[in-house]
Amino acid sequence: MIDDAAREAGRSPAAIRRIYPIPGAFTTSAPRPASDTDQQIVGPVDHWVQVLEHLAADFGFSTFLLVGPPDPHALRTFIDEVAPRVRERVAARRAAAQERHV
Repeated sequence: MIDDAAREAGRSPAAIRRIYPIPGAFTTSAPRPASDTDQQIVGPVDHWVQVLEHLAADFGFSTFLLVGPPDPHALRTFIDEVAPRVRERVAARRAAAQERHV
């Protein structure tokens, strides 16, 4: 929908900044596999990384907002463990895609 609206407005879909608010919780295990219909992310760091990589690489989201009550531990986990891994994995996927198109 975002891509279609951008094209209809004469803009490149890649130029649209996509921001995704993410409610959720860090837990020791995910209650079920991730789905595009999930309303929140619940699971360990690896699960969060997988979901956010998918949202960034496959749907073009560039900014994620961690939503929830103030929790210094969750914020530190997101900043120190999740965000760097997501950035690294998305960059690797985009670099591989560029190499295939060259």
